Amino acid sequence: MKMNKEIIQQKKIHNYDTFHLILAIVVLGVFIWSMIGPASWLDWLAENILVFLSVAAIIIFAQQIRLNKFAYLCFAVYLIFHIYALHYAYLAPGGYWIGALLGTTRNMFDRVVHFLFGFLLIVPFTQIFENVFGQSRRMAILSSIMLVGATSAIYEILEWVGFLVLQADVAKLFVSTQGDIWDSQKDMLCAIVGSLIGGFLYARTWPWQKKQK
Repeated sequence: MKMNKEIIQQKKIHNYDTFHLILAIVVLGVFIWSMIGPASWLDWLAENILVFLSVAAIIIFAQQIRLNKFAYLCFAVYLIFHIYALHYAYLAPGGYWIGALLGTTRNMFDRVVHFLFGFLLIVPFTQIFENVFGQSRRMAILSSIMLVGATSAIYEILEWVGFLVLQADVAKLFVSTQGDIWDSQKDMLCAIVGSLIGGFLYARTWPWQKKQK
């Protein structure tokens, strides 16, 4: 009986590692593809700094934050969209199609990724507040929504700093306002709205998760 439990536990660990490996391979594949002839190498490198830091932080502190599979999936999906957008300096072809649906000629892919930042990352953020800081699910979601708003604001400030530091042509791609003077505010709004929707949906799954334990 004890041996059967150990075998089952080993299978669970094996599946868990396989899941992470598949996610890593997919994200790495998209990352390698994005390196092949990006719209701007400097913009690609500058925007990827945060990717490198966030991935490194998750790897280093994996045992402390204890994210589940769903959280890792959300993080990986966001990275895929972000890295895909970086290849085109956030002027991805699909963005014009989205813009056409919304009745504008603007490339809206950046707004989609900002929305996904809040919608998807609310899950790992919430789990970090729960596992590391011991917050309740509701308080963790509220803290995560505030974190999304704060990090979005900090990112927009970093874009402004990059605009001042980088060369003119690269700075234009890095900021990518597309002529909209309210671009920063709209990007932050998309992220916050995404976190509100994602947080609401994630909170609704809580009673179901408690029954499954």
